[in-house]
Amino acid sequence: MTSIPDTKFSNQQLAIAGLVLTSLFWAGNAIIARLTVGDIGPVSLSFWRWCLPCIYLAPFILLAWKKHWQIVKEHYLQVITLAILSISTYNTILYQAAQHTTSINITLVSCALPIGTLLFTYLLLKDAPVRKQIIGGLISLLGVLTILSRGDLDRLLNIRFNQGDLLMLVAVSCWSLYSVLLKKWPLDIPAFDMFCLFISIGTPVIAPFYFWEISVSGSFELSMANITLLAYLAVFPSVLAYIFWNNGVKHIGPGKTSLFSYLIPVFTSVLAITFLQEELYLFHLIGGLLTFIGLYLSSVGKTKFEDSLT
Repeated sequence: MTSIPDTKFSNQQLAIAGLVLTSLFWAGNAIIARLTVGDIGPVSLSFWRWCLPCIYLAPFILLAWKKHWQIVKEHYLQVITLAILSISTYNTILYQAAQHTTSINITLVSCALPIGTLLFTYLLLKDAPVRKQIIGGLISLLGVLTILSRGDLDRLLNIRFNQGDLLMLVAVSCWSLYSVLLKKWPLDIPAFDMFCLFISIGTPVIAPFYFWEISVSGSFELSMANITLLAYLAVFPSVLAYIFWNNGVKHIGPGKTSLFSYLIPVFTSVLAITFLQEELYLFHLIGGLLTFIGLYLSSVGKTKFEDSLT
């Protein structure tokens, strides 16, 4: 007799695949953040990144509010907090950081995301990482540092940090806290509906800062290049990535999910080689291999918190 596939295992497989795609989409986001410096203001970039999905997803947003109004009413503080941390603050601060620092520094500071998430997971969920998760995380971090340093330790030691890096650290802290609170406050709302609720709450919070920015600096040019970049931001690192990330937190936990952010510099290198004609070096291969090995090790096995759910 043919055995029935383990549904939970299948959910974890899908969650992991979604997180790999999320890292790819966010690698594109990091590149665009630097490409648009001087052309599109950071708050404008953040506002239109979320305003466009609010427009083309309007029917689904209205339906989500209608279906889940009672849950939102009962847990309004949690919903508002999650929306502000994920939609209003994280990318707005990231784009602001990109005005003052380099893409390599942005990626390097982003390496603190798994550390922050594991810390908040321990403090808020009382869930200590298992040995495989720690070892896997360290191996992935080694892979990331290999890519960022281009195989040269002196290059890594000579990196200088500035106010943009401090802003990036604040952004990473917001996202780490969001990821853990998403698990701590489980809402009986499907991932897509929850996303629709979050963008409809978080986008209006950005609006006053957007209008202030254009009153001071003026609006950006509606060139084909800018429109294309905004279209990418409004679909891939926004709608798809957020749904995949939330699904990952649900099925494999915030700690393991956060480790997939180590793939961002790997994919950033791939995109640079593909679209910017950068050369492929041995350190790319070694760093990427170490990152994937670490992620595999950290994704197997369960933490105490996950065991309590089964």
